[in-house]
Amino acid sequence: MKQEVFLLSWKHLWVIIVLEFVLVLLHNFFSYLLGGEEIVFFFLALVLMPIYILISVGYTLVYHISRRKTKKSISLKKRKKRR
Repeated sequence: MKQEVFLLSWKHLWVIIVLEFVLVLLHNFFSYLLGGEEIVFFFLALVLMPIYILISVGYTLVYHISRRKTKKSISLKKRKKRR
């Protein structure tokens, strides 16, 4: 579950960028309709989405670095066995 939500791919990154843009547009649209500030989409667009992006980027970096280390350790073990 965690991998599906936080692991970034290029497709996932584009979805996040488009969603951020849509949230800003919704904030502006509802602010215009209501004649005042609308806080829900503002909070989503300017607070929660950047936090989600930072967490996703961090998770993706840690995932790929740990995966690379695991591959290196496995290849080193195979080399030692061959000798």
